Amino acid sequence: MPHFENSFNPNTDVIYGTGLWIHIYLYNYYFRWPYGYPEIRKDDLRLSVKFPKGEYESQMAAAHDRYGLNVINLYNEPITPKSFNVSNDKKVGKPNFGQVNQKDKTTEKLAQDYFDSLVDCKHYGPESVEGQITERLIRSLKKYQDSNSLNFSQNLSGRGSKKVAFDLYDVCIRRSCKFGIYYFTGIKSAKLHYILDEMDIGAIVNKSTMKNETTQKSKVPICTSEVRYIFRHWNSLRNGSVYFYLDFQLCPSPWEHDKWKQHFPDWARYAESRVQKYRKQILAGMNNLAILNRFDECSDAFTQSPNAMNAKKVINAFHDLPVNLVNSPSDDTAKI
Repeated sequence: MPHFENSFNPNTDVIYGTGLWIHIYLYNYYFRWPYGYPEIRKDDLRLSVKFPKGEYESQMAAAHDRYGLNVINLYNEPITPKSFNVSNDKKVGKPNFGQVNQKDKTTEKLAQDYFDSLVDCKHYGPESVEGQITERLIRSLKKYQDSNSLNFSQNLSGRGSKKVAFDLYDVCIRRSCKFGIYYFTGIKSAKLHYILDEMDIGAIVNKSTMKNETTQKSKVPICTSEVRYIFRHWNSLRNGSVYFYLDFQLCPSPWEHDKWKQHFPDWARYAESRVQKYRKQILAGMNNLAILNRFDECSDAFTQSPNAMNAKKVINAFHDLPVNLVNSPSDDTAKI
C-alpha cells in the first residue's frame, strides 16, 4: 500500500486525526523520512529518540510551526473557550472570536479565508450556536458529561450556564471540523488525510462517550463526528478526496477494512437509520426507485442474517445514494 510520505502534498493537503498521531506523522514527514531515518512511533517518543535532552521537544515545536497549512486545529485557533457566554434564560450570546494570527503570511491568508467561509456557513458556523438554545443544540450538548446532566426545560443556573458555555466551545470546534472536510475537499479541491492509528472504531460508529485526557471528563470525541460525517458523505468523498492511514500506510476506510470487520453491522445499522430518517426526502428527490429498492433488498437480507457480508452490502448500497438525499437540506455541506 502507498506510504503517507509519498501520498501527502504539504502545499495543499490537510490532515485529520488525534492530535498525538498528527504530530507523529508530520514529525516523521519533516524530520525523519527525508533523511532516511526509521519512523518514530508512539512507543519511541521517549525511549528510542537519540536527541539530547530537550531537543526532541524543540523539534516537535518546529514541526508544529511548519505544518500550519496542513492541520485543521490551527485553522480553528480563533475559537477559544472564552468565545461563548450563556445567560440564565438559555440564550447564547454572539460568539467573540479572536484574530487569525499566524507567522507565515501565506498560511495566515489561507486560515483567514477558511475562517471567513466558516462564519458564513449557517449550519456549522457561529450562527448555529448563537441565540436561543434549540433542540438541535441540546442534542449536541448531550454529547458532554456536564451538559448531559442539565435539565434544559428549566432556566440554567449561573453554574449551569458556565458549563454550557465551556461545552459550546467544543461544539463549535466539532462543527467547524466537519465544515473543514467540506471546505478543503469541496472548495479547495485538496486531499484530506485521515489518521486512524489507535482509534476505537466501535466507539466511533456507536457514538460512545470516552474520557477526555485533557479535561478528565467524558464526552463523544470530535473524531467520532468527523468520521461519521465522512461516512455519510462517502458517495462524494471516496474518489480521491479523503484517504485513510494506519501505521503510515494508505488503508481502506473503517467501514471497508477487515481489521474492523466486526463493526460492519454497526455501520450498516447507522446507514439504515439515515435512510429511515430521510426516506421521504429520498423518494421526493429520485427519478426512479432502483437505488432505494436495492438498498431495501440489502437491508432486508441483513435483517434476516446480520453478518458482516450482508452488512457490507447495506453499506455499499447506502453509499450509492446521492449525498444530498441522505443529509438534511439545511446542511450546506451536503453539496459535496
